[in-house]
Amino acid sequence: MSNLTVDTSPSVVGGPRLPSTKVIMESITSQMNALLNAKTIVGWSASASYADGSGHYNHAGGWAVIPLWQTVVTPAPGTDNPPGAPEQKPSLTSKVQRKLRPGVPMDPSLVGVTGSVSKTVTAMAAIAALLRRSPNQQPDNTLLDVPVAQFLPKDWDKAAISGGVFGFPDKMLISHLLEHWSYFPENVVGVPVADGGLYKNLQTQVESGPVPIYHRNVSSVDDSGERFNPKTGVLESPPAHPSIPWDYGKGPGVYSNMAHQLIRIVAPYLWKGPGHYDAMPWHDRDCNTSKAYVDLCQEVFAACDIDDASYTGSPVVRYYNASSTDASKGEQVDDENSLLTNGAGKWRMSVDDLRKLLVGAQQGTPFGQNRGWWKVMTERYWGMDPPHLFPKTLDAHTFFQIPGGLEMPFFTKGGDSKRLNAHAAWQVTADGVTLALQINSSGSSSGGLKRVLQKAYIKAARFPG
Repeated sequence: MSNLTVDTSPSVVGGPRLPSTKVIMESITSQMNALLNAKTIVGWSASASYADGSGHYNHAGGWAVIPLWQTVVTPAPGTDNPPGAPEQKPSLTSKVQRKLRPGVPMDPSLVGVTGSVSKTVTAMAAIAALLRRSPNQQPDNTLLDVPVAQFLPKDWDKAAISGGVFGFPDKMLISHLLEHWSYFPENVVGVPVADGGLYKNLQTQVESGPVPIYHRNVSSVDDSGERFNPKTGVLESPPAHPSIPWDYGKGPGVYSNMAHQLIRIVAPYLWKGPGHYDAMPWHDRDCNTSKAYVDLCQEVFAACDIDDASYTGSPVVRYYNASSTDASKGEQVDDENSLLTNGAGKWRMSVDDLRKLLVGAQQGTPFGQNRGWWKVMTERYWGMDPPHLFPKTLDAHTFFQIPGGLEMPFFTKGGDSKRLNAHAAWQVTADGVTLALQINSSGSSSGGLKRVLQKAYIKAARFPG
């Protein structure tokens, strides 16, 4: 079972013959159907085009499964939905039983989880904030090389990101947040991942400062400031001179959700200025910066003709264990704080919308029709995998890309805890071939999706269309 949409526009953009998007989609389809047949995934969807939107192909296979929520109540014998059981969203640890509505085919227009692909949206929102502040601003890849401290609430202690932390003088810049040079950890120590982007937790991390590479795997901090290193099992004081230089932008960097969640506050400050927010009580400031961030993102979506992106999880395709035939599968619990923790991984959209977002970025549609901003994004890798953490070339081809995913526990009918995966990835090549892919599964990784797209492009590049 599959779903195919074809746009037969010419496969020529600006002169040279490009790899055939038809051949690319055939390769993606072959790889995905193999995983589908092996029951590694339950459904997939993909979209491809050139940088101007021509050569557009959409394809999908398998199933998207949408649940009906139920509270677990001891059922009458032979029933799975006790009379009078109220529908409600359970907590993350609740043992819940779901009755599924089958028969929903996967489709490129269905909204689904994109995970860290949201970082691309956040980077575009930061550019939108710049342009809201200075509408005639021309593209310049140094515009965000300004201290983060200037665009954070005045009542936060910003000493730790303003120089002198652990004896190193560097100041953290906004660009460091977007490029994974901030050295903020993935999440605030001791805070659940789902809550890491909440205002007070972001404040805690800023006031605690970045974590040297030497300590990037720390899991807790005691009252003396010493950090527990799980590799050695002992508390350690920060070294005076880590073996890896601390210079921002020169070390290996650390992949950080926290840094992109902070942009949710930085971008509104960049747009409206600190004076607009600093007079507010902190909780009003929290809500108003969150709304401003969403407004910036929605502005980007609207410019790219995307009208169904969501940060609250509705509408959204739900993702399940692909290999299970159990009638009571679980699914991720919607985070009620989605609006207040956005920035790194909350946006949800269809695979076709994701492709349109990337085409729009390349065309400059959200940026006053100025294509130079895409050049800035790719020069600095804003909103995508940075080359200092992930390779950008394969078989002499250059790939701009980022994957994202969501892994959440769920409980089977017998109470056993399992995990589900929902993943997405996009890829834009140096010649503008634009690809997007989403899956739901119980085993595939988001990094694996990058390899699927790379393999499909390399195969097609041998025989330009």
